[in-house]
Amino acid sequence: KETDFNRLMPGRLNISVYTFHDKNRNGTYDLGDLPMAGVITEMKKPNGMIINGTSNKNGYINFKMASGSNKHREISQGGETYTFKVLKPPGWQITAGKSEQKILFLDQIGSPGGLIAKNAPNWVGLAPALSLRGQLIGGSQSAAQKDLSVTAISPDGRSKQLKLSKDGNFVLPAIPGLWSIVF
Repeated sequence: KETDFNRLMPGRLNISVYTFHDKNRNGTYDLGDLPMAGVITEMKKPNGMIINGTSNKNGYINFKMASGSNKHREISQGGETYTFKVLKPPGWQITAGKSEQKILFLDQIGSPGGLIAKNAPNWVGLAPALSLRGQLIGGSQSAAQKDLSVTAISPDGRSKQLKLSKDGNFVLPAIPGLWSIVF
């Protein structure tokens, strides 16, 4: 069967955002990194309408595009910019790419969907957010512990004063590297 790519009524195809688990947190998709399923990406149309998509087991969030199509509610008109925003799951952080990307779509006679993206969306890497947790030995705060100063010093030399809970616990967001906790 021959295909006429110059037809006036184009077919449809997908524009996809790819999400992956950046296991070593280096900001690059490399050996050992895996696709992430279940990540939500919202696509905001130029008219303000938001359509959500969820990544499949291969890490792709697919949005249908077809020029002039009333059947496909995603992308149907060229000359407009659409915004794609990966919504990071709770407890995760973006390590690679940008969570929000603006993509301009153009009409292109002869393309399978009648549209092309000026630039394709880039992949987005995610990793679990890191934290430091600890507990001051001795349980609940005694009079001496109430006056105790606890400081965390990050690998890049920044210091942060910590607040202890009633049970002597502390939690703080962290970056990879060697930390110091000074009492």
